[in-house]
Formats: sequence, C-alpha cells, structure tokens
Amino acid sequence: MLDAQTFRAYRDAMVREFGSRNLLEQTLIEQIVLAHLATFQLQASAGLAKTADEAGVYAATAAKLMGEIRRTIVALNELRSPAPPPNTIVTQQVSIGRTDPPAREESAREKATGSIELGDADEGPGANRLQRILGDGHPQTARPATPRCAD
Repeated sequence: MLDAQTFRAYRDAMVREFGSRNLLEQTLIEQIVLAHLATFQLQASAGLAKTADEAGVYAATAAKLMGEIRRTIVALNELRSPAPPPNTIVTQQVSIGRTDPPAREESAREKATGSIELGDADEGPGANRLQRILGDGHPQTARPATPRCAD
C-alpha cells in the first residue's frame, strides 16, 4: 500500500508532466492516476486471492476500472482538442441501396397502338399465346403490362 505522501508526490509529478491547463484537466488527470494505482492493487489482490471466485471478482473489477481509465483519457484528449468553428454543419449523404427497376423497352407496335400482344415472336404477328392456352372461346383484350416488383 502507498502512503498519502507518496501518492501526493506521484500525483503532482503526473499533473506537471501532463501539463494541466485548468481545474477540470487537473481533476481528470488525478482521477486517471488514482484509478491507475487502484488497478495495480486490484491485480495484486487477484493474485493473492484464496479462491478462484475471489480472484475473478478482483480481476473483473480491475478490467472494468481499466476501461474507465481509457474513457477518461479519451475525454481528456477531446477536452484538449481544438473546438470546431461555430455554426459548422457537417452533412453526410447515405444511400439506402434502393434502385429503380430497369426501364422496359416498348416495341414499335406498342408505341403505335398503345396495346401489348401476348404472342411469341416465332409464331408471327397476331399470335396470342393466352388464346392458344385457353382456346378460342375466351375473348382476350390486350392490356398494358404492369411491372412487377422484385422482392
């Protein structure tokens, strides 16, 4: 265990080395120093523990404290970084992956008549595949095709 005088000397040396510019920075530096020493004590306690459960508690607490030290150092660095200019707006365009379906090419006949024939190209003009499937007794009217959405 460290006595108060030794800790104070260590703390003062660290504050001088880090060069705190204000009371807030000095407080953060002192917290980092104190937590750093506490992690050493927790690790030592984990090594001297009598049971595995006791060692696990000490080691887990030391790990959590090391995470807090890291976050405090990040906060200190952000505090020391220059502030962005006032009234600065940062924007970012994000694409959500939506694309329009490809345009369907219309035949010359569709453009001229505005209707679509359901025939096979190899059967010649006027061939209607739906009439062939259903038989001649079912009159069919040509309708414009509706594009389908792909899932």
